Amino acid sequence: MEQIRPLRTEDLKEAARLADKVFRDAEQKSMGEAFPYIFAADAPESIGVYEGGRLAAFMGIVPGCIRIGPARLNVYSLGSVCTHPDARGKGYASRLLERAISHINDAGASLMLVSGERSLYLRAGCRIFGQSRGYVITPAIAMTHPDSFRIRSLQAGDSFAIASLAAQEEARYELSLYDLSLLIAKESLASCYKLVHRTLIAEQPGGDIAAFAVIGVPAAPLVKSVPKVIDAAGDPAAIAELCAHAVNLYRLNSLEVSVSAHRASLTKLLEDYGYGGEHHPNKGTVKIIDPARLWKQLLPYLRTRHPDADRLSVVSSPSTSGDGAIIWLDDTVSAELNMDGFLALIFNEHSDLQLPKDIGDLLSELLPIPFPYTGGLSYI
Repeated sequence: MEQIRPLRTEDLKEAARLADKVFRDAEQKSMGEAFPYIFAADAPESIGVYEGGRLAAFMGIVPGCIRIGPARLNVYSLGSVCTHPDARGKGYASRLLERAISHINDAGASLMLVSGERSLYLRAGCRIFGQSRGYVITPAIAMTHPDSFRIRSLQAGDSFAIASLAAQEEARYELSLYDLSLLIAKESLASCYKLVHRTLIAEQPGGDIAAFAVIGVPAAPLVKSVPKVIDAAGDPAAIAELCAHAVNLYRLNSLEVSVSAHRASLTKLLEDYGYGGEHHPNKGTVKIIDPARLWKQLLPYLRTRHPDADRLSVVSSPSTSGDGAIIWLDDTVSAELNMDGFLALIFNEHSDLQLPKDIGDLLSELLPIPFPYTGGLSYI
């Protein structure tokens, strides 16, 4: 007889062993070490299916906050979703996801971020979302980069400065100084690619720290994964110089950089340096849990975009093709969207939505929102 229940702290070691069995090989560190917010939580919210007292399927569920300017979005991230090979084909993942969505809604979150793009998630209303740019830095390009900053490795005592830089990003995960240091040390996403972190600092001539970048480089000579910039914050020119310096310092054949589209100064600088740049969505998928709740949480940011933001209101409602939203202007003019249309309005640079002119004109001043790249240090 199977049982679905939340895991206790003492259950997390068994969950990490199951995740390692499904996702890891002998060359990778344990998921239990790499993902502390899932497997070392004092108050875990993750859930599992038990068969005869054994964990047969697991879903990691991690609460967090994302800052968009002055707005604070309550979000949950799903990851490390796995089923024991002997228990597959029983629909456990679907049942866990249904339970997770209910829990996330009850907790008051507005968004659910998922690390995967499987049909399991798409059937539940998760969607590919957002806009980012992908760049590749090669040694030939890196050699032409100017040297305007002093580049060095992260040192003890840098924590306050890099935490301050991270907190100044317009769209960011809300991380304490301790959180940032922990995630740099644990190498969550990097370990999935058999990469390890190398953190570089760019100093201005006066000694102030202008930027930092966390670089994922191969953990061993035979690792085939392409090195990646895992995360970076600070002055765009300093970030670009850190990337070029990393290529030379670590003798990389190439270095991938993914940048959210809203970081326009950084994307323009990278393109000016000749790094190219391909359009691609954010990493993973997102589900809007409640449109009205999301709009309410976004309002402090939207008010900074336009003084008439409060003239718009959003009501969550069923539509002809599933859950959706009704957008009201001054409680007189309205537009009804299905969930896919509302999601495109919030996250995408361009949409072909047919909206009343007054509503459409105001929304074009407010949206899409900036959003952090989800394939960074906070990856779950």
